Amino acid sequence: MGTLRQYDAWLLAGGALLFYGTTVSPHLLLPDSAILIDAMRQPEISSNVCAHNLTNLLGWLFQHLPGANLALKGNLVSVFCGAAVIGLFHALLRALALPRSVAVLGALVLMVSHSLWWHSTIVENYALSNIFLVACLLLAVRAAEEPWHWYLMSFLAGLALFNHLQNGALAIGLAAFYLAGASRWQGQRWRLLWGGVTCYLLGTVPFFFVLLRDLMRSDDVQNTLHWAVGGGFTGSMFHYDWVRALARLGDWLFQQFPSPFLLLIPLGIVPLLRLRPFAAFLLGALLTNLAFFLGYETWDQFAFYLEAFVCLAVIGSLGAAWCWQQFERTGRAVTGVLLGASVLLPPLVYPQIPRWAAAESGYWSRRYHAAGVAYAGRYDLVGLYADPLRHDRGTVAAFINQLFAKLPPRALLVDDVSIFYQAQFIQQHYGQRPDVRLMLLRPLNFAGWGMPVDEIAAACNAGTNRVFVTATNGPAAGLVTALKFGGWRAEKFPLGDAFWIYELLPPPRRT
Repeated sequence: MGTLRQYDAWLLAGGALLFYGTTVSPHLLLPDSAILIDAMRQPEISSNVCAHNLTNLLGWLFQHLPGANLALKGNLVSVFCGAAVIGLFHALLRALALPRSVAVLGALVLMVSHSLWWHSTIVENYALSNIFLVACLLLAVRAAEEPWHWYLMSFLAGLALFNHLQNGALAIGLAAFYLAGASRWQGQRWRLLWGGVTCYLLGTVPFFFVLLRDLMRSDDVQNTLHWAVGGGFTGSMFHYDWVRALARLGDWLFQQFPSPFLLLIPLGIVPLLRLRPFAAFLLGALLTNLAFFLGYETWDQFAFYLEAFVCLAVIGSLGAAWCWQQFERTGRAVTGVLLGASVLLPPLVYPQIPRWAAAESGYWSRRYHAAGVAYAGRYDLVGLYADPLRHDRGTVAAFINQLFAKLPPRALLVDDVSIFYQAQFIQQHYGQRPDVRLMLLRPLNFAGWGMPVDEIAAACNAGTNRVFVTATNGPAAGLVTALKFGGWRAEKFPLGDAFWIYELLPPPRRT
């Protein structure tokens, strides 16, 4: 039986590898993608909160694959990690004694869920982080009876910090697991406690070693520590508007599982609570993530909620298994239909969201229409975020190509974090348009990132080259307004194929 379970897990991982590999984006998409691939090519190892070191190291290996498409090689890292999550997730469900059919369908539901599918086809660090989560959950099934599972689980939870500080939630899960399982350990209780703490600290050694190295090299120790624990992102933390936050979580949850699977999640809570101390670890990690990110103000929360969604996928699969085991043949057929529909519906829904969002009213318009309007003329931001099947429909690559083709020699291009890092990446790694000077507007008064409006305005006034800006709304509106008082005006600059930017024209020179 154990060999069969392993075979199934490898088969599911292989199927996910094929699925994600078929839908992987071949393009450089978001600014974060450009930053991360650039870090992979070095590879960059840093204590900075944005340096996802294990992803960088793995990506460095993938960057040595043959081929000139650096973006595709970076995105393939996510394909590999997403496939590993699915294989481990199936192994977890089988370790929880779920029926084979339910375990297979539960893994497929997770495979096509929005956030995991998205993060398995575009380079990011979250798929790798969820390998650690699911591996710890798998070890937690047996750790109460077999101490070496507990020690390995503790080590992996500590090591996960080297990829993302969000994985600190695993430490809360460990504490909850220990407290829930302590009654089973009797005379070994203290030995297992200190053994677990020791293994966790051993796992954190890479993170603290790099932090110590950076502190010893730093000219500003306080700033280095500041960026190690959040940097400018701390300004977006702990802003709790519970009604709005819970409504947004509901929106993301529906987008994650736009299917009957949502109905199975509440049914899984009771069988979950019977699985002490496994349930304590899962709920500890889940509730810690929710408690933090409900107060974290960022637009793309589906990335940060991914670990919570994976935990909910476990609970929903337990609910499906409960229905499967409680009812006769008809009930099993209904459960199978619900799970099957939950696998088939998301790939049908996601490609339609950009079209629905373009409407003047409706649910998806409420969520995404403003973003589509804000990025009109640049690229399909709504498709990029909402559709893991077709992503941006190639609009990011097309926009950059036409941008570099149409900008005049030695142009100054100001951007609001929509295209700056992608264009910089292409300049540095492909040698295209090195004459174009790029400037990044500081986004939303984010300390330590980009240039403030007054500095960019001064550069525009001091320069003799033609000046362009990728938008006149959002952060760029402040620059356009500041220059307007000096006689500057913004004029639409067509790039072709429905793409455009704006040229900032200086006041006429007096003779």
